[in-house]
Amino acid sequence: MEDCEGILNGLCEEMKTAVLSFTSTLRECTRTHCDTNGLAIQKNISKFSQDQTHLLEARCGIEALMEETDPFRFIEAYRTTGKQCRRLLRRNMFYPEYVDMEMEALGVVMEMEMRKFLDEGLQSYITNAISAMCHASDAEEEEDEQEENEEELSDEEDDSLSDVLNSVLGDLSEEDDEEEEEEEEEEEDWGEDVQEANLSYIMFDFSSSEEENFEDV
Repeated sequence: MEDCEGILNGLCEEMKTAVLSFTSTLRECTRTHCDTNGLAIQKNISKFSQDQTHLLEARCGIEALMEETDPFRFIEAYRTTGKQCRRLLRRNMFYPEYVDMEMEALGVVMEMEMRKFLDEGLQSYITNAISAMCHASDAEEEEDEQEENEEELSDEEDDSLSDVLNSVLGDLSEEDDEEEEEEEEEEEDWGEDVQEANLSYIMFDFSSSEEENFEDV
């Protein structure tokens, strides 16, 4: 159970890292897509700035003429400033180029990255985690089976050892019984020999006494 919890915690951290990497990839796609049209946008901005400068210059010239109160100076200024303002106002204004951001193309790229992330990223992490948990469970079962086998072997060894001890003890008891029987037989034989010897002595003594009595007669 602890191994499974550790694997799931590791999966959570891996998925967090994968999601952050995926969002970074989407940002990079957006940045790259915008950079492809960045030159056209910068060109339009530059042209707008030039037109704005020209219009501001014409405005300043017209305001200067309007502030002139002396008719003779006004005519003199008009010959120079007025012509310059008229020339600036006649210039064609810049018409910006249409910049197509092609959001559909950006969406296609993002969908491709999403499929890649789901199929190759998350799926592989989840599959590896499930496989690791199953392997951990199998390993625990194998350990349990191994422990059971070791216990069975230990019991069998104990049984076999007890059988050997019983057999040895049985053999020793049989040998002891045989030795006791042999000792008893030896004692019986010795007793019989003693009895025979005593009987022989008595018979010999009896015969000797009879011979003495016979000689006396």
